[in-house]
Amino acid sequence: MVEDIPTVRKDVKDEDLKHALDLFDSQNNGDFLTDELQSSEVLQKIHQRMHVYCQQLSKGRTAKLWIQYMDMVELLRQFIRAERTGNWQLDLSTLQKILPISAAYGHNLYATSANIYLKNMYDLLTTNNHPYQHFMK
Repeated sequence: MVEDIPTVRKDVKDEDLKHALDLFDSQNNGDFLTDELQSSEVLQKIHQRMHVYCQQLSKGRTAKLWIQYMDMVELLRQFIRAERTGNWQLDLSTLQKILPISAAYGHNLYATSANIYLKNMYDLLTTNNHPYQHFMK
């Protein structure tokens, strides 16, 4: 069974890992912004390989449960980052991704209220442009 599980390490080249570690160290030292890191080609390549790896692992029930849990935690982290940085577009897109989870867990009032809120915020551009411009700043 263990032999069937692919490893990411075989797919990722050593120079990619070294470059990713250098980016991580630079970000910790304050040399890079998070947005610049997210656009890094090496990190996107590693992220894509991790995504394929997780898809292959999710054939098992326990692995699927943990991957779903990690996805929900990542959504929560993304929502917190959007709130703390004041990134309104990220806030709205993350809230939109959270809606199905809220409905699936029976939090229908939250899902309904958030859905109305999202509709009003997306309509803000056409209905009232001044607050929209303020939120975008």
